[in-house]
Amino acid sequence: MTTITRADLLAELEHLASTGHPAPCRNRPDLDWTSESTKAQQRAAEACQPCGAWETCRAWGLTTTDYGTYYLTPAERHLARTTHTIPTPETDI
Repeated sequence: MTTITRADLLAELEHLASTGHPAPCRNRPDLDWTSESTKAQQRAAEACQPCGAWETCRAWGLTTTDYGTYYLTPAERHLARTTHTIPTPETDI
């Protein structure tokens, strides 16, 4: 399994933006990406679904202690870490 770094994630987000497909977290200031509200976290995680960087983002979200959505709510992150299951858009936990 490849370890994802913050630099990997930022490079992928920059690539998406430079090809005209900015990530929702870079293009949706109306969403609170670092909220402590469960509802806001769920809205932000749902907005990530069409993003081309979701796989890298989720992998980073499972390894980092940085606070943010990373296509995961805190409950999903906890469950994924304890069950060693990495959710995908098709198999969300």
